[in-house]
Amino acid sequence: NGLAAVYDSGTGNGPRKTIQSGINAAVSGDTVSVAPGTYKGTGNKNLDFKGKSVKLYGSGAATTSIDCENSGRAIYFHSEESAEIKGFTLLNGTVSGSFPEGSGGAILAVNSSLTIRNCIIKNNSADWGGAIEVYHADMLLENCLVVNNTAQKTGGSLYITGLSFADIVNSTIADNTEVSGEEQSAILNSLPDVNIFNSISEALHIIRYSPSNVTASYSCIK
Repeated sequence: NGLAAVYDSGTGNGPRKTIQSGINAAVSGDTVSVAPGTYKGTGNKNLDFKGKSVKLYGSGAATTSIDCENSGRAIYFHSEESAEIKGFTLLNGTVSGSFPEGSGGAILAVNSSLTIRNCIIKNNSADWGGAIEVYHADMLLENCLVVNNTAQKTGGSLYITGLSFADIVNSTIADNTEVSGEEQSAILNSLPDVNIFNSISEALHIIRYSPSNVTASYSCIK
């Protein structure tokens, strides 16, 4: 939408016209800061960190959005990145297809490690994991609101599978559904370790394999 408001703090090369171009200019350890605005279109969705461990900071979820316009997802981690996302609203992501590409309407993390802080993730859709898919990956979800996401098959908000580890802290996960109409926050499949602390969540659905190590403390779970 014409916003030229992405800065790479490490190289000092100044503003970029898209979020992806800011990530491209960064090197591991850099912070890419995004000014307030609604970011759409090529270069502002389907973001790829390309194996770099970069921090991507918005100016706050109330003022900084990535709107996928119901075509594609916001971010795809798949190259052993260790990245942090903070201060965004991620919305209107839509993906479908085979697993895992058809999962994670807003964020798909495969063979990577990510931290998501102070974000709102809403109105996204995928076959598995309407909001986020974590597959053989680690995730910290902290101070986030995950609402109104839909899975066409299973896992209304989160789908955590494989040898994955996830911490869900100080977050609210609500009003996420499967097409069947069943309200579920997460499908935990295979051998994930999931810790939930001081959070509000819909029902957790653990399927197929055991043991899945899930702990919850100081939390309200439907």
